[in-house]
Amino acid sequence: MRARCALHGLGYDPAVASGCVLCRRDDGEGPPAQSSARVQLPRPSFATAGLLVITVGGALAWGLVGEQRSRAAPYPSVANTADPPQPVGSLPELVEEVEARNGAGRSGWIFLPVRSPGQPLPLLVGLHGAEQDGRQMISEFRPLARHRGFAIVAPSSGRGDNPGSFTWHVADAPGDRPEDFWHVRACLYELLGRADVEIDLARVIAIGYSSGGSSAAFLGTTTEPYSAFAVLHGGTFPAGLGRRPARGWFSTGASDEIRTPAHVRGHFERLRGMGLPVTYREFPGDHALSGAELTAVVDWWLLSPAAVPPIPRR
Repeated sequence: MRARCALHGLGYDPAVASGCVLCRRDDGEGPPAQSSARVQLPRPSFATAGLLVITVGGALAWGLVGEQRSRAAPYPSVANTADPPQPVGSLPELVEEVEARNGAGRSGWIFLPVRSPGQPLPLLVGLHGAEQDGRQMISEFRPLARHRGFAIVAPSSGRGDNPGSFTWHVADAPGDRPEDFWHVRACLYELLGRADVEIDLARVIAIGYSSGGSSAAFLGTTTEPYSAFAVLHGGTFPAGLGRRPARGWFSTGASDEIRTPAHVRGHFERLRGMGLPVTYREFPGDHALSGAELTAVVDWWLLSPAAVPPIPRR
């Protein structure tokens, strides 16, 4: 049975969450939320679902950025920034748990900013770090999503290798499709099936933090509709990567001792050697995500062309 946060009015499942995505408060107040009927979407191919990935033609120049410190301003916070203007007839901001569940009984979360009906939104698919869930990625990117106008779907991973642990299982061989792959797809299809949002399929990115980074690279290079991926403080499993021409981003903290600059740069160099159009950036700080890093990766995603050159075949 779902419950509703007495402070924010957001629904959540007490069996898998300690409170709503905004405050994580679970004080037992408020009546259980009324569950709404949802059509269960199958797992069709994008062709049978009637979805197309649009590629924009034109000459492109891909720059590889060496080690440098970001001078980007921190992302705007909810506390010190006025709400974005709401056009007449616009749909309200929304944070909601998805209905899809994986084998561990975990689901995920979506965020939709204020938007006009029929307005196509870029989409960020956020993949959390070990022992986290989708709420962390919503929390990290929500301020930017509100002010840049993009949607977020943040699935929660399945079980880890140890009892009670949660992490991502990533393909490490060609053609491998672990359970987490299908759960991310189910969460994505659930968002695409909503009547209150339209997604710009030419601007979909998978962004993974820490252990979620390898899943982001895997998704971006193996399946539609991703045109880009970003690995934040993480690595990749090159043997499981596909040959889709998605552009990639790698970044970490200059003092990160968990995913050191040398470690992350090694993954960047390996994928660059495979012919992928990839970028590497380094930021002040340790294993935590900074406002400067989040702002920089979102700028790289949204302010660059959606199309990418083909990868040369070996």
